[in-house]
Amino acid sequence: MLRIIVWPVVATISVLVFKDQIRPLLLNIRKFGPSGVEIHAPTQNASGFDEIIEPELVLPPDIESDPVAREIYASVISAFEGFSDQEKLSRLYFSLTYRVLEKDFYRVYLGIFGSQIRVLELLNASPVTRDKLEADFLQFRDAQPPLSAWSLDQYLKYLFDWRLISEETELFKITSTGNMFLVFLASQQLDKNKSL
Repeated sequence: MLRIIVWPVVATISVLVFKDQIRPLLLNIRKFGPSGVEIHAPTQNASGFDEIIEPELVLPPDIESDPVAREIYASVISAFEGFSDQEKLSRLYFSLTYRVLEKDFYRVYLGIFGSQIRVLELLNASPVTRDKLEADFLQFRDAQPPLSAWSLDQYLKYLFDWRLISEETELFKITSTGNMFLVFLASQQLDKNKSL
């Protein structure tokens, strides 16, 4: 009787103790059954900024009839009072540019790993040597079975594709785009503790 009861108790305690380590693995289970568990390696598809979203310059047909949209429109007009036409155009162009960038930042967020956000935060504090980042990555990778076949370059490719980081003479740095992405995460209150 004791043998029958022990294994479910041990399994339950193990799940509770190691839940943070198990959660990312559950997202990567490809097959589960009597023959065992098959976990697939995570993938990141990044077109990066090679495929920049063009700004949508055509207004939706019903925007003029929407009371909320009219209020926003009135507040935009009010915000530009006192500026010359050239200043208004310049500010509108920069505002539209940032809105397009925000759309891309949402795309970045959908595919980024939580650990890659932590790499950005680390680089935001100061540049890091390749050797240091490689050592940290290998230690992290050993605790993440889905990443067991990844190299540091594969792991950082997503950040490079989106131009969030750069490497100069064996030193990794965050870019101004990477800085803006971190500000975007904070301003949108997006969860930085994503899986992996």
